[in-house]
Amino acid sequence: VQAAVRRGLAVPAEALAKLRERVWKEDGVGAVTRAIKAAIKAAPKVRKPKFGKVGSIKPDDGGLNLLVKVVKAAEEDTSSKGKAWEAVVGDASGVATLRIVDAAHAELCRPG
Repeated sequence: VQAAVRRGLAVPAEALAKLRERVWKEDGVGAVTRAIKAAIKAAPKVRKPKFGKVGSIKPDDGGLNLLVKVVKAAEEDTSSKGKAWEAVVGDASGVATLRIVDAAHAELCRPG
């Protein structure tokens, strides 16, 4: 073991770097690493959300981020389309009625 360590220490750093590069090329690790780095760079950047006011929404708007307070929440049973809930929500600029079809989202809508 001591002889192997002495031989390893006697090898110049440039020779070790060349050996490492050759192993990476033969192993395919270098190509995989480059592919992973390229995929990370190509990933879309996440934008910070922008919150609007209730008073500025229009009937056909979608994909809205609003910070509102729940005034009233009630369950509306529509057997043909499944269960749905309605919540009256609002902020300083206005009030709107929100229709919720997911039970997990409806649990979050409590007055207050």
